Amino acid sequence: MYHLNGQQTFKIEGKKATGVLYCLVTLIDKENEKKIKPTLYIHYNDGYVNENGKWLIERRKSFFDFGEKQAMAD
Repeated sequence: MYHLNGQQTFKIEGKKATGVLYCLVTLIDKENEKKIKPTLYIHYNDGYVNENGKWLIERRKSFFDFGEKQAMAD
């Protein structure tokens, strides 16, 4: 699995923040005994918290916006 992170927007309010992260995910899988490469276009709605000077993901909601499959050679 490959995750390619793209644009991210966020709003900071003290030690809390919210944001959106756009991502491209590529997998290598099998379907009917043949290799396929699904590609998924995803965005995450995140909530962050700052603990001990580090920003951590507190909650995440995933949205699968679009997907496509490509056959691969064996």
